[in-house]
Amino acid sequence: MPTRAEHRHAVLTDLGDAAVSLFETEGPSVTMDAIADKAGVSRRTVFRYVESKEDLAFIQPVLWLDVFEAGLASAADEPDIAERLRLASRDIAFYIDADPDRPRRAFIVAGLNPELQKGFTGIFQIWVDRIAAEVLAAGDPDNAEHRFRSRIIGSAVMGMVDAVTREWVLSPPDVSFVDLYDKGFEFIRPMITLD
Repeated sequence: MPTRAEHRHAVLTDLGDAAVSLFETEGPSVTMDAIADKAGVSRRTVFRYVESKEDLAFIQPVLWLDVFEAGLASAADEPDIAERLRLASRDIAFYIDADPDRPRRAFIVAGLNPELQKGFTGIFQIWVDRIAAEVLAAGDPDNAEHRFRSRIIGSAVMGMVDAVTREWVLSPPDVSFVDLYDKGFEFIRPMITLD
């Protein structure tokens, strides 16, 4: 019997696959009912996990949060916050390279349909907040300068990930996400500090 986390992952994957497939063939005007039907779940189940169909175009980054959390747990003993973030987010890059078709299709369909970009804004902010929280935990949460810097760092890391993802989507299929990610992270590594 699958765990609650495994069930959530499976449902979100099915919803994302159904939504992307329908967005590819019917565009962003597809209904939530059609997505629910294609995924084999009820409309109520869809709204248990997402607020809008635009969120479904970016379900892969939602699933990557679980990979990131597991990576942070594995790197918990790493004292350098930059290295801890690199290790945890690099796990996501390997996860993407293991199944590149899903994220590539999702980002292509979202790029072709500006109406779907609303979903990106929500997940981007969730990621900025999560990264900022991890950075701030390495500093002094009561220090206003540390809080401000942690938000800037979270935004910078996510900006780099967005740039890497866009480059990867436009690259030939044999280009490794991990390789592009490593290059991108090295550009911003020097700024990931609260000193």
